Amino acid sequence: MKVHVTLGNPFLIAIYSAALLLIGSAIGRRARTPSTALWLAIASGALMAIHETATGVLWFWLTARWVRSVMQRNSR
Repeated sequence: MKVHVTLGNPFLIAIYSAALLLIGSAIGRRARTPSTALWLAIASGALMAIHETATGVLWFWLTARWVRSVMQRNSR
């Protein structure tokens, strides 16, 4: 059995990142500080990377536990 682990859909990640960048730009323009937009974009990218990594690791761990329990159940 092959198990493929994917870390999210790159197209959706691009859409979410663009949306967060636009929100950051709007806040930065409103506050008249472009650095606000830059920091919000960096923070959103970091949070996205942490989220995708945690989701991938958790999914792999849960799948491994499930496969192990099925194999142990079938070996009895």
